[in-house]
Amino acid sequence: MKTFQRGSVTVSGDVTVSADQFWKLLRDWPAAMKWIPRDSASPPIDVTLKPGDDVNRLPCSRVMHFDVSSGFPASWEETLLFADPQARRIYYTFSGIPDGMRNYIATTIVDDTGRGTAHITCSSSFDLPNTGASMEETNKFLRDVYEHVIIRGIEAAIKREKSSV
Repeated sequence: MKTFQRGSVTVSGDVTVSADQFWKLLRDWPAAMKWIPRDSASPPIDVTLKPGDDVNRLPCSRVMHFDVSSGFPASWEETLLFADPQARRIYYTFSGIPDGMRNYIATTIVDDTGRGTAHITCSSSFDLPNTGASMEETNKFLRDVYEHVIIRGIEAAIKREKSSV
């Protein structure tokens, strides 16, 4: 009997901000509080860099801090493993999710589509224990994070910043 199910999720979307703007905010690893929507399922209360880490030296980890009454653990780490500014691609992983997900590896790609717009692709693969959350629930959670938190969240943050200038 298999102990784990293999999972993968991919979500793509177009944004009405430039690829350079999107990349800049995505690559600012500890700046997640600028773009994570406050109305997301369980927004973090703070994001910090792991002590001793530097965004310009990879790997680099940010620590997402949560209100434990939300059902999330007090914190989890997301580690930026690789960033290619010319290809506008990052690879990252995270640990500490309570449903037992493991071996999570994700990539986000930012493609310039011209005229100040971009196409964003977020994808991941992971292993989910048969005793944890269902694959359907996990896939829905990740699709929501990629679409609403990363793609739309970064787009909205850039637009807010532009309108305040």
